[in-house]
Amino acid sequence: MTINVGIYEARTDFSRLIALVESGEEDVMVTRHGKPVAHIVAPEAHLQTPQRMLEEDAEFEQRWRRWEAEKKALNALRGDYPNLTEQALEWLREGREGS
Repeated sequence: MTINVGIYEARTDFSRLIALVESGEEDVMVTRHGKPVAHIVAPEAHLQTPQRMLEEDAEFEQRWRRWEAEKKALNALRGDYPNLTEQALEWLREGREGS
């Protein structure tokens, strides 16, 4: 859960806020005049996001390569366009289910 604190409160209670973040209880959004200026989160939350993005990119790349290979094979048969369309729809469905 994220709590919002103003800059003055963040400055005066910084160690308490860090303890909340460190314990995993809260994330802290620091605001100035009600607008977010900083987000304090535990390092694990920050480091996991790029890793997950890399994994999703790798999964997408793998699906894309399989689809490209299948498309080339179907194009080699010339005139088999209904199957190509159906195969493309299948790849799209597979991608949505995997997300």
